Amino acid sequence: PFNLRQIQILTAGVDKYPDWALNAVPTICGRGVSAVPIAEYAVTAMVAYDKKWTQLAAMKKGDPNPAMLRISNRSVGLVGVGAIGREVAVRAASFGMKVRGHTRSGRAPEGVPVEMVGSLEELMAVSDHVLVATPLTPETTGMISAKVLAAAKPGLHFINVARGEIVDQEALLAALDDGRVGFATLDVTAPEPLPDGHPLERHPNVLITPHISWLTEENFDRLTDKVMDDLDRYARGEPPVNVVDPSAKY
Repeated sequence: PFNLRQIQILTAGVDKYPDWALNAVPTICGRGVSAVPIAEYAVTAMVAYDKKWTQLAAMKKGDPNPAMLRISNRSVGLVGVGAIGREVAVRAASFGMKVRGHTRSGRAPEGVPVEMVGSLEELMAVSDHVLVATPLTPETTGMISAKVLAAAKPGLHFINVARGEIVDQEALLAALDDGRVGFATLDVTAPEPLPDGHPLERHPNVLITPHISWLTEENFDRLTDKVMDDLDRYARGEPPVNVVDPSAKY
């Protein structure tokens, strides 16, 4: 419509856009632009959980020391090994962590130390931390189900930086209540924000941040550079990068 030649989207996720915007002309998204700050958010959340920062901050004289964990003995499971997953894998490996991943294709990313596993249940069972970093599509909606969470290694730290709709939040609450999931770090929820008094908001083993893991002080420059590069490519007649696949919805 309107003689459009190309649509430019700053965000990586395109789940909120209408189908005509993804099908009519090439639609370029911001895939990977915020991968590094989001990966830093995820890895620091893992460190905070393993080193018991919350418990340490609340300690009083005479309290027993919390059982801090050796990060190099720990493992992280990646649900989705795209731009964010790759950056997390590099940083987790630098701590000596074991990194595993699961994707629908089963293909391992090149150049990063990720061992691929065949099912989400297996990934949950062998991971101390699990990071959800996959696009929201009809196939991924609700994929972190009660069945998947039931397979979690006891005490699992669950992190979601993708979309809240990927997770069955009632099942997550149940897993938190019974200790199967030890803690949840959620940068996304469904809806956003949660209604006042929502059980996840009140839960002592949940940290919710306002969909802000992508934000850094140079954020505007980073996004502007990406848009200008895409416009330069268009002006030069070069093939665009990060074109959305309408059939895959990302």
